[in-house]
Amino acid sequence: MNEDADDLIASTGFAVLTPGKGVEPEYLGFVIQSSTFVNRVTANSIGIAYPAIAETVLGRFLVAMPPTVAEQQAIVAHIKSESAPLDTTIEQTLSEIILIREYRDRLIADVVTGQIDVRGWQPGPDDAVNDEDLAALGDDEEIEPAEEDGDGAD
Repeated sequence: MNEDADDLIASTGFAVLTPGKGVEPEYLGFVIQSSTFVNRVTANSIGIAYPAIAETVLGRFLVAMPPTVAEQQAIVAHIKSESAPLDTTIEQTLSEIILIREYRDRLIADVVTGQIDVRGWQPGPDDAVNDEDLAALGDDEEIEPAEEDGDGAD
């Protein structure tokens, strides 16, 4: 999480969870994004087409809270430290996907405009691509590297 994530709404049906006194907002954010919490919300949701959970049910969930804000902040710092290599790898991968898409688009443009002659081209063993790999390069999703928040950790 970063400081720019204040007051965001992800759905038309939502419950506002506001950290109370003695609760580190980032810690609460990590807790509610955990698979344990999400699975509990999912298990207690009602509906098929648009599952939802009643605020009263959500409000009864117990959340493990370290007793001090300092301890919560230490946990947040540890999570950020441990996830930093993953975050870096994700950013690099997203950047590479963007570059591959740009390269693909450039190749298509060059072929269409006749700058590259592809008559007689036959695929070789290195040209085999499965549907999953092709879909990963599709334009149906916008991929943008996450913005840096200035402190070197996201």
